[in-house]
Amino acid sequence: MQSIGERLEEARKRKGISLREAAEVTKIRSDFLGYIEQNKMDFSLPEIYKRGFLKNYARYLKLDYDKIMTDYNAQQLSKSRLGKKAGSEWFGQMEVKKTEGEEVKEANIKQWKRIEVLKDYKFYIVSMNMLAMPWIATGVFVYQSFISSSKNWGPFVIAQSFMSYSVFSVLTLLISGFLIDKFTSRKLLIFMNIPLFLSTFVIIYFNAPITAFVFLGLIGISNGLANVLGSSTWAEIYGVKHIGSIKALTTALMVFSTAFGTALFGILIDIGFSIEKIAIISALYILTSFILLLFVRKKLNPILV
Repeated sequence: MQSIGERLEEARKRKGISLREAAEVTKIRSDFLGYIEQNKMDFSLPEIYKRGFLKNYARYLKLDYDKIMTDYNAQQLSKSRLGKKAGSEWFGQMEVKKTEGEEVKEANIKQWKRIEVLKDYKFYIVSMNMLAMPWIATGVFVYQSFISSSKNWGPFVIAQSFMSYSVFSVLTLLISGFLIDKFTSRKLLIFMNIPLFLSTFVIIYFNAPITAFVFLGLIGISNGLANVLGSSTWAEIYGVKHIGSIKALTTALMVFSTAFGTALFGILIDIGFSIEKIAIISALYILTSFILLLFVRKKLNPILV
């Protein structure tokens, strides 16, 4: 009899779909899909997310997802019986104490709809942090000639320092995936804009051409974190059932923020602001969003229903 993973892999290959294509449509990372197809369901995410990923993947491949979930539940029950320990039974990473006559009930996590997300004040605080990178970085890239002339860096320094941006973006992308699996996106979110914040101080206090590499390198680190956290954070907070409509909303906000950054930088330059003053405004925005996030960071856990 085929395992769950083998059935999913066979269905995907029969349709001629790559893991990358499946990941783009389902909004589930390709490495998680690979683990599911290999029946390696011990990756570091809460059990409710694994079940959500499995159900959504089966639905996407047009398989009988009720049958898939029934088989998965039977598989987990078999494993849990082997995991009995001193009157306790283990489900995922949660130990559930059992007494005679009690039943173990699986905790369900609330699956937020987009209208509910829009009414949640935490969404706007997290979004403030998520949107810092798009609008500030876009302003920097569009007005790089203004920055070069203000700092007397010469016409090619920023172009050369984009190598630093690319290298640090890629390295951060590779490392952040591991860190998210280990610590969750919610815990890493607070660190996302710290490199971007430090980059504003580079612009404010330093003029040497070599600092352009440090400046764009720091932006690259925040960019790498933002690219990964921008997807996984919303799923962790609001669930995966309606993640498509939630991601559509956050993507629209990101596109708007890039236009906002370009317009704001242009207006400030036209009225005579120096790049140092623009950096101060950017730093104040990052600091404000960071402080607000500090107040709500312990409230970002999924809601049990």
